[in-house]
Amino acid sequence: MLRMPVIGCQSSLRTWYFYCPYCRCTHVHGPIAGHHAARCLPRVDSPYKETGYILAPSDRLARLRAASHARRTGAGSGDLKC
Repeated sequence: MLRMPVIGCQSSLRTWYFYCPYCRCTHVHGPIAGHHAARCLPRVDSPYKETGYILAPSDRLARLRAASHARRTGAGSGDLKC
C-alpha cells in the first residue's frame, strides 16, 4: 500500500495552497481537508502524481503532530509550554 503524504496548507479566503518542492511552484486547492489529486506539472517527476496527497490547514496539522508526539513520548501535562 502506498503512503500518502500529509501536507500543511496556508489559507487565503476560499483556497488552500502550499509550495511544491518538486514543481517549484505553488499548488492551489479548494479548502477541503482530505485526499486531493496532485496538481504537479506534467514534465516534473513528482511522487505526488502516483498517490496524490492529504491536505490539512497548517495550524491544525501542527496541533495534530504535537498531540501525536506527546502520545508517543509520554509527555504529560507537567511539561513546560513553549
